[in-house]
Amino acid sequence: MSQGGNSGNYFKAGDWNAICDLCGFRYKASELKKNWKGEMVCPSDFELRHPQEFVRVRPEKIAVPWARPESDLFIGPACFIWDSSGYTGLGIVGCARVGNVSPVNPQTSIQLYALKFPPQPA
Repeated sequence: MSQGGNSGNYFKAGDWNAICDLCGFRYKASELKKNWKGEMVCPSDFELRHPQEFVRVRPEKIAVPWARPESDLFIGPACFIWDSSGYTGLGIVGCARVGNVSPVNPQTSIQLYALKFPPQPA
């Protein structure tokens, strides 16, 4: 703290009056320090830069070690005889065809449906 209170308005050879950039009080220039932001501040307003600001994170390796180029060849789903049926509930998307009633016997279609979707135990 300055010798003349917070006024800083006294004579000291080789020193001059200066104002703290944060609090605005008058001090002698020799009492002020430069903080990490470049401001000239009094001892009560002086603060060090936080050490966590200097921590640097190592970059992550997010790439896979090796990869193959994407192929343009598309292999669709394998369609079984009951998947291409036109009966409701038997055909699957991409395989079913309207008007396809194979196998011809509806009873056989029900049996194929039972093979595809076996009853679940209660």
